[in-house]
Amino acid sequence: MPSPIKLMILEDKTFLAQDLVDRLSEYELIGPFASGEEALDAAEDELPTIGVFDIELKGELNGIDVAERINKSQVIPVIYLTKIQDDQSIYDRISAAEFPVFFVSKPVSNTELKINLGNAIKALEGINPDKAPLTDATVDVLKDRVMLRSNTGVESLDVNDLIVLEADGDTTKVHTAVHKYPVVVSTHLKDFMEKLSVMTQDMIRVNRSNAVNIKKILQIKDDQHNVSAKKSIVLKDSEVVVTLSPIYRKELMARFKMI
Repeated sequence: MPSPIKLMILEDKTFLAQDLVDRLSEYELIGPFASGEEALDAAEDELPTIGVFDIELKGELNGIDVAERINKSQVIPVIYLTKIQDDQSIYDRISAAEFPVFFVSKPVSNTELKINLGNAIKALEGINPDKAPLTDATVDVLKDRVMLRSNTGVESLDVNDLIVLEADGDTTKVHTAVHKYPVVVSTHLKDFMEKLSVMTQDMIRVNRSNAVNIKKILQIKDDQHNVSAKKSIVLKDSEVVVTLSPIYRKELMARFKMI
């Protein structure tokens, strides 16, 4: 029988830790833990298959300390979450590691995380070639609802209630039909769109910073005073003003039957 992949999450910022839990929910998770000491205590009872460790922690132990100590008991790949930094001592310790090491820069990109997780799984199978093959946990995922985690909690929404996605730096503002104010999630717009694509194809980019639910489009308006100006999109259940950039117009219009 295939062995499940057990990921240990070590991240001392609660909001980021829960975001990782949401992204990696298809796997069996150990944690998240806010300190190296907590992670090592848990590892005494259950060793992880792969570590997903923030390097800089508030306690006495950092992510590298935890990775090195766990690997004394069992060799596991470790994915370090880190900001780009020029620290020779950290570089020397990581370079000397006798276990597979991978990196994901902060803020965490969903694509980068998946690629490195896949590489870590391949590396693990090379470490333990005689063990039963590893497998992702099998879960029954709802196709019509999405869970949005923000700094105010978790919102369960019907995907049809999503109206506008708005890029805002490292976060995405989600305008919905059931909230007066947007829900802010700690995910880049590109990564948010990637996650939604497995559930719905109705969210489509209309400019560099926005995506809209095509089923909510009521009108694409021209500026009568400036024919060269960008067109504006009128949306059902929303007062958000969204423009349609020329480079996205063809893709959007291809989704409609023109009469």
